[in-house]
Amino acid sequence: MKEIIKKIAISIILSGVISCFIIPVSCKLTPEGIKIITSDYNTPVIESVSVTGEKNLRIVFSKSIKLKKYSVNEEISISECNVETCPDKGGVCFVELTFDSVLEPGFKYSLFGIVSDEIGNTLTFSVPFTGINSNIPDMRIVEVHPTNGKYSVSGNPVLITEYVVFDVLSDGNLAGLEFYSAYDGEEKKFVFPPVKVKQGEKIVLHLRTNEEGAISETGDDLSLSTAGFSKNNVRDLWQEENSARLGDKIDILYLKNSYDERIIDGLCYAASSNTDWPKESFTEACKLLIENNVWQSDLVEDAILSDGLSTTKSLVKVSDINCKDSWIISPCKENAAKL
Repeated sequence: MKEIIKKIAISIILSGVISCFIIPVSCKLTPEGIKIITSDYNTPVIESVSVTGEKNLRIVFSKSIKLKKYSVNEEISISECNVETCPDKGGVCFVELTFDSVLEPGFKYSLFGIVSDEIGNTLTFSVPFTGINSNIPDMRIVEVHPTNGKYSVSGNPVLITEYVVFDVLSDGNLAGLEFYSAYDGEEKKFVFPPVKVKQGEKIVLHLRTNEEGAISETGDDLSLSTAGFSKNNVRDLWQEENSARLGDKIDILYLKNSYDERIIDGLCYAASSNTDWPKESFTEACKLLIENNVWQSDLVEDAILSDGLSTTKSLVKVSDINCKDSWIISPCKENAAKL
């Protein structure tokens, strides 16, 4: 009988060992005992990170977690932390953090943390986030120079690259604003720096940097920029780009609030020889402007006529209503004198 029992025990042990190789499971020792983990077990991952308010950050994990440690690498601390798993949303886990002070608009922060899942596996992470800007100023595009050229002042040449002039209609911070050109595409958008501006200011956004003295004026001193077409009484901002920008005769331009995706202002221009938009991206951009009530028609013939544009002339807005007839073509030299 002992011999039979011994053989049975050996068989059970051998079966268990073999099973370890052919059955895709493992085990984990936890305070509650041994838990069997199947091969389709997934460790938690971060699905999204979003700033939801001036003092709030949300992190979504793929499954239930416990937040063991967390900190921010700047002079700001976390005053409250809530963790909630939602079975009705696929079991994802929401981590809501509240900071003890308002996040600086446009400032880049990093959150470090360690989380553990239900069986004790840990995940160490570091995620970047940017302070949200709740004080976006109202702005209008009032001049567009889509080419590259020169004009003379007292016998001295002034280099003028592609630029756009904005009127600031209310106090605010530029963080979160983005400037787009359908001709240039998403990859060449300009992201405005976190700069405080006041109502009545003018901003000249230079879209190409070809000479020395091209300094972006992000503080109170508006005389720092000395490159061509810089003005001491306006705020000059420069994009670090050397290639040609904007469509010379046809383009769709717009200013967007990246926080809520709202289009603040925009315009369409085209030559009389254009019978349709050249690419689908132009059509989509025009529809976007119409949906945000900053343009009225998606027809290319209703765009601002660009036939008279040249290296020394630009489009200038002369009416509050934004449509084809609200813009004229005017010499850059004269426009610069009015800034």
